[in-house]
Amino acid sequence: PEQTTTIIEDIKVSLGRTGALTPYAVLKPVRIAGSLVKRATLHNEDEIKRKNLKIGDTVIIQKAGDIIPEIVRPLKNLRTGSEKNFIMPKICPICGGKVVKPQGEAIARCENSKCWAIEKEKIIHFVSKDAFNIEGMGEQIVEQFIENGLIKDTSDIFNLKREDLEGLDRWKEKLATKIINSINSHKEVTLSKFIYSLGIRHVGIQTANVLSSIFNSIDALANAPIDKLLSVSDIGPVASRSIYNWFKNTDNKRLLTNLFNSGIVIKQIKKSSELKGKNFVITGSLEKSSREDLEEVIRLHGGNASSSVSLKTDFLILGSNPGSKYEKAQNLGVRIITEEDFLKMI
Repeated sequence: PEQTTTIIEDIKVSLGRTGALTPYAVLKPVRIAGSLVKRATLHNEDEIKRKNLKIGDTVIIQKAGDIIPEIVRPLKNLRTGSEKNFIMPKICPICGGKVVKPQGEAIARCENSKCWAIEKEKIIHFVSKDAFNIEGMGEQIVEQFIENGLIKDTSDIFNLKREDLEGLDRWKEKLATKIINSINSHKEVTLSKFIYSLGIRHVGIQTANVLSSIFNSIDALANAPIDKLLSVSDIGPVASRSIYNWFKNTDNKRLLTNLFNSGIVIKQIKKSSELKGKNFVITGSLEKSSREDLEEVIRLHGGNASSSVSLKTDFLILGSNPGSKYEKAQNLGVRIITEEDFLKMI
């Protein structure tokens, strides 16, 4: 990968939806691999110590995988003595809450579950493509809603009205209508998307899929004893305890109640094994489903959904304006079917 040098002008921390404080380097802007780089993640305090990085250091950076800027090492011979060590904050820079770093863990976290920044990240996660997929609700709009007292948590999203938005600075009726329509048209989700949307620590998309295939409802998951969760081989003890503790938390119980009171509906998809052992890839735009929903249908019927065509691919589901996967499937002799053909299979 291409490398160059620059200076660490500062080290700051960002806050994620689980309360994790992640340090990042503010760099003297430098061009590398065709783009201007101004910052780089430092992952955690231990990583900073391991690389012996200081504020003011001249460092070698590279683009990891040509995408993410990464600091390789400092040039210690260029130090002047004015460089400063980074110290992880003891209080949250956003809310002033206590920051703790559990023994044996690399990540420091804000303990205040009501922290403004944590709630913001939870909401951004909740409306993301792999969760409720509410178009138009980017970070700036979420911040504006929180700052104006329109939403405090994810359940408030579905209680928003057009007139609430029209009163905001620089908002016009057309934009307000677009956002409200997007919210109202995305109240129905599959169980796995709902589980993922909750932002439970250690529960990514794959774990949410596993949980939805074992538990038939959110109530079944919420009431599952710890030994039942620990027996799920694809999850592991850390995630199992995180899931169990999340559903036992009083605030989270209240959140679930508020979500369902606001009109959330979990789609009931009948599980079967018609597609067991079959590998599917989707390309192009679909008419009746989103790609994510169709992939979940494939999994719930025993099949495997992949993002790339290979010799193991049994079917390519073809939508409009297909990409390079279509040509590759033709060259490999993969059976090509339409969305309608697929729906007839189940």
